[in-house]
Amino acid sequence: MNRFFHSAGFLLLTVLFPFCVSASSGNADALRASAESGDPVAQFKLGLEYFRGTAGRGQNPDLAAYWFGQAAGKGLPQAQLNYAVCLENGFGITRDPKKALDWYARAAEQDVIPARLGMALLLLNGAENGLADDRKVRPDPEQAVKLLRALADRKCAPAMVELAAFLVRGDKPADDARKKSFDLLHAASLLPDVPAKGLRMLAECCAAGSGCAQDKPRALELFRRAARMNDTDAIAGLASFYERGEAVPKDAARAMRLYKRAALAGHPLAEYKYAEAVYAGMEKDTDPKEALGWLRKSADRGCPQALHRLAEFSAAGMETGKPDKIRAAELYLEAAKRGYAQSQYALGCMLFAGDGISQDEARAFYWFAQAALRDYPPAMRRVAQCYYDGRGCEKDNEKAVGWLKAAAEAGDYTALQMLESNSRNAW
Repeated sequence: MNRFFHSAGFLLLTVLFPFCVSASSGNADALRASAESGDPVAQFKLGLEYFRGTAGRGQNPDLAAYWFGQAAGKGLPQAQLNYAVCLENGFGITRDPKKALDWYARAAEQDVIPARLGMALLLLNGAENGLADDRKVRPDPEQAVKLLRALADRKCAPAMVELAAFLVRGDKPADDARKKSFDLLHAASLLPDVPAKGLRMLAECCAAGSGCAQDKPRALELFRRAARMNDTDAIAGLASFYERGEAVPKDAARAMRLYKRAALAGHPLAEYKYAEAVYAGMEKDTDPKEALGWLRKSADRGCPQALHRLAEFSAAGMETGKPDKIRAAELYLEAAKRGYAQSQYALGCMLFAGDGISQDEARAFYWFAQAALRDYPPAMRRVAQCYYDGRGCEKDNEKAVGWLKAAAEAGDYTALQMLESNSRNAW
């Protein structure tokens, strides 16, 4: 249930109808009597009380969904929205995104802005995993973007943020898409209903100079605003500023406290960072061995840095007490598939040498190349060596020299020495 309370659905239920979420006035049994007599407003308020566990009622998702459904069936738009959220998330009722979409649409017809937004997001992302065909919603980005644009025109900050996020989907969004995304985020940041996600995304734009001129001080302030709204990504982003001393004096202790705060909230990268701090002895009253637990949590959430570090621990025998190269290779592979260059290189080295796993020079070359394409200098040098020797690939001296020069220019000292020696023996 905690997952639901942190979802967009919870925000729709509680924030956008504040006049409805206070405890009911008068006798609670009178409210129930009104609800049972068919009064939709009473049914809706009773559903809210069960949803939140207020007015002396224990939190009961089943009864909350039931009363929302009763009021929704009588045409109350707020209840239609809330019932849709329950159906989409499976809160107190069988999860059915397809029915949720229908109830969102009914509320949207009565111009309930959150319902239009919920409908847009459901169409944008779809809902298919683990669902029967008659409950699935296929993604429809065209219709979703149309809805988001209409909401953005009405200065709906959450819609502006989601539209901005859509514009920069993918690995390499175009410059004009970045600019449009930044403009939307900037406009949303000036509105009272801007979500923390929007402030954090704008901070990331300012920090990286994506769609705008790089502005680290502004990024810092935006991260702070979003962090005050308990956005865990923003808390981790703020920690990184203190860790590196960007736009603020370097403060490792403060960075660690912020990483710990985000880690306790389940942020994968923060869990990894906190694990490193614990391992380094930066956290008082903790055993460095606790770092392993935090690393495992982070790795289980797919953090490539944690997977890589855990692989190093396994290879060195620091995880179970004896070296386990097979597990190390598996962990490197998981991080490599997530695009982490250091793991791609490490896995390539193991495959090339047959270090604890079967030797496979072709696979080794593939992973060296993947890391090289991500500008990892040691991998660039290994690609050059593979091309020169024809190991794992076709021999190609021209490509070998090209990659060696790239490695040297990227700061690989060994590659620079090899170029300067101009000798076969250096290879």
